[in-house]
Amino acid sequence: MNVFIKVHDTLLGVRVEQLRLKKGLSQEQLGKTIGFPERGIQIMETEYFSEVSAHVMMELAKALNVSIDELTGKNDNNLTTKTGG
Repeated sequence: MNVFIKVHDTLLGVRVEQLRLKKGLSQEQLGKTIGFPERGIQIMETEYFSEVSAHVMMELAKALNVSIDELTGKNDNNLTTKTGG
């Protein structure tokens, strides 16, 4: 059974992209690290998601060395958005 985390009005893809770039990882490298296809990372960074599997969120947080709260926007930790500064 898959468990999903509601992402409520966040720009998850923007956060993933910013954190990935901050760590100096390519989409391919991040995908390999979390066991997710590169195309999946590309889609994640360019599409809006309202929920993501808990497993993927935990692997992303671990690979990017952040909390799930930072990924979901509950703790922005000085990240910027494409629409804001």
